[in-house]
Formats: sequence, structure tokens, C-alpha cells
Amino acid sequence: MKRLLLSVGLAVCPTLAVTQQPTTANLSLADALALARAHNPLYRQALHDRSPAGWAARNAWSSTFLPTLTASGGIGYSGSGQQRFLTANFSQNVSTLSSSYGLFLDWALNGQTLTQIPLKHAQLSAADADVAGAESNLITGVTQQYLSVLQARDNADVARKELDRNEQFLKLAQARYDVGRASLIDVRQAQVARGQAEVALLRAETGLQLEKLRLFQQIGVTPPVDVATVQLTDTFAVQTPAWQLGDLLTMAEGQNPALKALRAREGAASWGVRAATGAYTPSVAVSASWSGFTQKLSDIGPTIAGVRFGAQQDSIACEYHNTAWLNAGQTALPCGANTTLQEQAIRDQNSAYPFHFTPQPFQARLTISIRKPGVPHRHDRLPHDRDPRHEPHGGPRAAAARHRALPGRLGHVFRATGRPSGAAAGGERLCERRLRLSQGGRRARSSGGAAAAVTRGRDRHVQA
Repeated sequence: MKRLLLSVGLAVCPTLAVTQQPTTANLSLADALALARAHNPLYRQALHDRSPAGWAARNAWSSTFLPTLTASGGIGYSGSGQQRFLTANFSQNVSTLSSSYGLFLDWALNGQTLTQIPLKHAQLSAADADVAGAESNLITGVTQQYLSVLQARDNADVARKELDRNEQFLKLAQARYDVGRASLIDVRQAQVARGQAEVALLRAETGLQLEKLRLFQQIGVTPPVDVATVQLTDTFAVQTPAWQLGDLLTMAEGQNPALKALRAREGAASWGVRAATGAYTPSVAVSASWSGFTQKLSDIGPTIAGVRFGAQQDSIACEYHNTAWLNAGQTALPCGANTTLQEQAIRDQNSAYPFHFTPQPFQARLTISIRKPGVPHRHDRLPHDRDPRHEPHGGPRAAAARHRALPGRLGHVFRATGRPSGAAAGGERLCERRLRLSQGGRRARSSGGAAAAVTRGRDRHVQA
């Protein structure tokens, strides 16, 4: 039984010893470079910086020769109440819902936009040069570190051989001391030499592991296994270089990646100067816009009531004309107060919300401008084509000032022509109502009451 257990133990122990031995991982220089290209952070950053430059070069063609199309849409809500604009008060009895759309087409061309294509391609060439320089630095760094690991490995082998030699010297000194041919000092010196060799071997092995870690750091990955099991497989023959200093300088001037990248950056910078100079060339800008809107009153009862009341007032005024102003024998004016069509028009307009838009007039603009050096330059694109607040011939304040001055001018005209002051007063009231309609904006377009007020003011002006 004891012989059987002994034989089983002898058979199993070698197998366990073989399975417990650490497996070695071989790493060649080509594999190290391939891993570095895939994982090195600096090289990947250079590749990442090249991608925006490539898209900018592609976009330069479309942004130069193709117009910019902008589509917008929105919905809005305005509650009932009163608001004040400058010196005028505007009231709204009911809340309104609104929706709108807009299509804006813009295109501009000048010397600066024409130089964008060569500028972006020069920047792309500079980015390619940066990538080539990063790849060259990567290959150089990984190769140098690979050689550093081989050097550290050879230093460890030399230290290991030195330790073996010192151990042999210690044995020899101990044997000579035993036969009386050497003193105890010789033995102690041999022991000190062996200890120093052990320390040197420990430092060499530690340096080897450190150089391997630096190699993986240069590659950009974490060691998948213990660095002690990583073995480098490539070897290099030592040769005497036959280069001359002039040849090296010529080669570096024509092929150095960092120098080529700087030259590419210089070319891109020169195109940037041309682009900045092109901003002072004549500029041509074309813009067009299509827009529409629709509104809905939350309650159309007050609007319909205002239309009916206005029709009644017009009917009373018409009857007064027929009875007091017309001579005998003339045909009387029709004084009907039927508002069915107007009420139906208000209902139809109110039911157009939210997608049955009322189109606005098409707008197009061609602008030719020249920028003078030292004068602040507005962007080539016209912002007032997009923002309704930017009106031609001045902003909203200038328009409001013109509307406020219009009644006074109209009064001067009436007084100069000898018309009665009542006509001037009627003209002032008519202009005030027009001002309210224009400053009320889109809310007043869908309201029938404001339109009826303008009609009544016009009739009173005619009567006066």
C-alpha cells in the first residue's frame, strides 16, 4: 500500500510542478508598434484632431457655393390684458393662440469666403503632418524603449554571471582558508563581493521590470500578465554607422516630421492672413424669406359683437345721410346692417389655427458692400431678414416716431389746404388707429374689432 501511494505521488508531483510554472508571453517589436498605434493616447489624440480638420475641408465647398437654408416654426400664447408701448396703451380682451413658420435662404460671397477652401485644405495638410509626426515619435519612442528593455535584460544577465563568479571565488577562498593557504580576511572579502553582486543583480532585475513597465506605458496599455513573464523576441545586430554629418542634416531637413508639421502650419497661417485680408474685398449677399402665420381667439364673441355694433353705427350714419344731406329726387344710399358674411369670415379665420397659415409677402434682398480698414464690419448675413424686429429704414423706435409724427403732419396739411379742423381731428384719430394696428403686430390682424374701428374712422373722416 505504501509503495502504491509513493508511486502515485511521484507521478502526480511532476505534473503539478509543470502546471504551476508561469507561462511566458512573447512580445516582438512589430506587435508592440501595432498595440501602440491602437492604444497610445498621444497618437490617438493626433488622429482625433485630424477628423475635424477633414470635415472642415469638406464643409468648405458646401459653405462657399451652397446657400444656407433655415427652417423655423413655433406656437405662441398671449393672455388678455393691457400693455404699454412707448406712450400708447394696447388692450386685448381675450387671449390668443398663434402659430407661424419661416424659411430663410442666405448666401454670401467675398474674398474671405473664397479663401476658406484653400485655408481648410492647408489646415488639413497641417493636421496630416501632425499625425505623421506623432506616428514617427511613437515608432521612435517604442523602439527606443524596446531597446532599453533588451539592454536591461543583458545587464541582468551580466549581473547574474557576476554573482556566479563571486560565489565561485567565495568557495575558493573558503577552501584555501580550510587548508591554511588563505586568511579569514580573504574569506570575508569574498563574502562582501558576493553580497555586492547579489545587490547588483537585484538592482538589475528591478531595472528590467521597470523598463518593461515603461514599455507598456509607452504602448498605452496595462500589462496583461506579470511583466516578469514577458519576453522580448527580437534581436538587433550592432553595426558601425557610415553616415556623414552633411547627409544627416540634409535628411533631417527634408524628412523630419516635426519640421514638416511646422512648415505645414506656416502654410495654413499664410492662408489665414489671406482670408483676413479678403474680408476687405467687396461682399455680395443674397437673402430670401418665406413666412406665414395664423391666430385663434379663445372667444370670438366680443369680436362679432364689435362687428355688429359697427354695422349698426354705419347704418345710423347712412340713414342720417339719406335724410339730412341728400337733395330731393336723388337715390338713397343702401343702409343695410347685415354682418353675416363678416361674422362667417371671422369664424373661418379663427378656425384656420394652427396649420392653415396666412402667407406673408415673399422677401428677397441683394446687398453689395465694401468694408473699409479700421471700420467695424457687420456680418455679411442680414439678421433683419430673420428677425421681424429689424425693419428697413430704421428700427421699431424710428417707425414709432414716424407714426407719432404723422397725425401732426396731416393736421398741417389740412390747415394748409383750408379744410375744417374736424377733418384734421378725424385724420389724427385715423392715424392713431393705424398706429395701434401696426404696433399691435400680428394680434391685431386676426381681430375683426380693430378692422371695424379703422372702417368707422375712415367713414367719419369722409363725413368731416
